[in-house]
Parts: sequence; C-alpha cells; structure tokens
Amino acid sequence: MKSLLFESYGTSSVLKIVEENIPSPAKNEVLVKVKAAGINPLDWKIRNGDLKIMTGNKFPKYSGCEFAGIVEKLGTDINENLIGKRVFGFIPNTMKQGTMREFICVPRSSIAIIPNSRSFEEAAGIVIACTAAYQAISELAQAKAGQSILINGCSGGIGLFALQIAKNMQLKVTGTASGEGILVAKEFGCPNVIDYRKTDLLANNEKFDIILELSGRMPFAQAKKIMQDKSVFINPSPDLGSIIFSIFNNLISGKKIKLLMTKYSQEKLILLTELMNKNLKIKINKIYPFSDTIKAYQETEAKSPIGKNIIKFD
Repeated sequence: MKSLLFESYGTSSVLKIVEENIPSPAKNEVLVKVKAAGINPLDWKIRNGDLKIMTGNKFPKYSGCEFAGIVEKLGTDINENLIGKRVFGFIPNTMKQGTMREFICVPRSSIAIIPNSRSFEEAAGIVIACTAAYQAISELAQAKAGQSILINGCSGGIGLFALQIAKNMQLKVTGTASGEGILVAKEFGCPNVIDYRKTDLLANNEKFDIILELSGRMPFAQAKKIMQDKSVFINPSPDLGSIIFSIFNNLISGKKIKLLMTKYSQEKLILLTELMNKNLKIKINKIYPFSDTIKAYQETEAKSPIGKNIIKFD
C-alpha cells in the first residue's frame, strides 16, 4: 500500500509517498481501506516540529488526523457485522499514526457509520473541525440561547461549523470574513457578516458574551475591549505562554480565557452523525487525488481555504 510519511521535521518538502505493507488489526481494532482524508493545520504543526515535545524524534511519522473508508477486516475481539461498512473517524494518536495511507488500523471506538446521504469526502472533512466547533461553543463557553457570539474568521473549516452550531443553539451570531468568505458565510446562514478589511470591530460599541477567535488576528488583549464584563474568549491554538497567562487572568477577571484542546471520542462521532442527519452543511474547497497529496499540503499551508481540502483515494 502507499503511505505519506516524513523522516525528519521540516516543510512540506520532507513529505514523500512510499510503499508499505498493509497492517493487521489488533484484537480491538478494525482495518479500514481509506477512501478520503481531511487536511488540518495540526498535520503541519506536527510535521514542522512545533509539537516536538510531545511527538519526539522517532521517525518515520505520518500525516492526517481524520478519515472515511470501508471496513476490510476485524480484530478478534470485535463481534459486530462491520465488514463492508462505510465508516468515518479519527486517529487516536496523531503523534505516531496518520490517515494519509491506503489502509489504517484503528480502535473500534474511533469510528462510526457514515449516514447514507453523505459521501466519503464529506464525512472525512467533518471530524476535526466540527468537533472543535462544538466543544468550543457548547462545552467551553457553555453557551445559552440569546447570548451574543463573535466568530472571528467564520469562513474557515471550524468557522463554518461554528456558525451552524451557534445558530442551532439560538445564539446572536456575528461573523467576520472577507472576499468570497463573506458570501459563503451568508450561504451558511450567518445573519451578520462583517468585512474585517473595511470595519474595525474594536471601534464598535457592540460587546459580546463569547468570542471564538479563529483568525489569528485578535489576541485577548484586544478582544477584551469588546467583551461583556462576564464573557468568554476562546483561543483555539494555545501555547505555553497563553496557558500560563489564562490561569492568572481567570483568577482576577470576569472576562475568561478558555483554551481549546479538542478531545475526540466515539460519543463525539455519534453526535457528528446526528448533526449530519440534521442537514449539517459541509463546505469542501477542493478534492485532491492521493498522488497530489504533497501539492495539497503546499497549497493549503500557503493559503487558508474557505472550507476544507480533502484527499481522495482510489
């Protein structure tokens, strides 16, 4: 089988496609023939060595966190009739494994059945971003109907799911985007889209109960100017400095900082299945063949897409 891997940290130039043996599932695992896999920023954070303290220096390493495919083989402890089933899921240890491979072995708890109405490509693009959006709004912010939320950068992978989740929870939603992203945000139901290139949010009098900062352009020091006295700022890319600062800030301020460290589980996959059955919309920016995976990473890293970029396997 073909696999995408890297044998040293670095840019996309260290990626290569190699031939490997098809793995055999452990007793609690399933072997999945991968049909599609999603591209996420975590992939290149690992590859660049940004998380070296957790990933270590043992190579080769693999790329990809989420996938969709067909169950080919079962471990000896699995008694369900899963052979031939269309499934989607996540890799439980992205520091060691990856989904950019023609076959992968994952625990039964890392997969769920794809709804009949959804394609492999759609299912492969939902796990990471939609779980992050749900956890940010429902669990970290503990949002309640009627509260106001600013989704700063609402046309990306997480943002478009966050719009839909916030609307379903009856929040007062404001999003920021630019160019084509404004049209897409409106298509996905955002009632108030602000062009961040033309409007200075910080000069506005409006204040928010929740700010989900997805753009990388509004640090908490600025965002707190447009936060209610009791409110939540969600940082989806925490580092050591922001973790330490949040601890001290949250002891003395009603404007809380919550750090998004997304956790994946079978329960979350079931939730995603329910959302897909309720017409959750998924924006796919571009689908690449597996042979163009390195190119796909280069293009995705160079310019953040509106929606998700997906790898399709033969």
